[in-house]
Amino acid sequence: MISLETVGVSAPLPPRVLCYGTQKIGKSTLMSYLPDHIFLAAEDGLGGLPGQSFWEIGSYADLFTAFTQLSRPENTFKSVTIDTVTAFEVMLHAQLLTRNSVDSLDKIGGGFYKWRIEALDLWLEILNYMDWLRI
Repeated sequence: MISLETVGVSAPLPPRVLCYGTQKIGKSTLMSYLPDHIFLAAEDGLGGLPGQSFWEIGSYADLFTAFTQLSRPENTFKSVTIDTVTAFEVMLHAQLLTRNSVDSLDKIGGGFYKWRIEALDLWLEILNYMDWLRI
């Protein structure tokens, strides 16, 4: 029933940010200023940022293992960065190849660049997990 007694109030959620740019322009440095931060490092780019918490991510499955650990009640991290999305995309493509038992992305989905539809589903799965952590 709609009445003045049932009016809801929205709660602020932490922002989602995508930093995209060429190497060495400060994307990771910017993210390092976030509170209680952890990097999910898909490449070795944190060498110039001493003292940063990170997990090495070597596969698509590693990312979801990290998400599982971050969802535990004892987790104290309040912000997370996949560093870098470009490096992680290679792992996502490897997951597509394994999932479809093929040796080329072009063999997925029935033709040229149709694999991108399945890749989008994997990216959406990642975003859904990150939203779940965010909420």
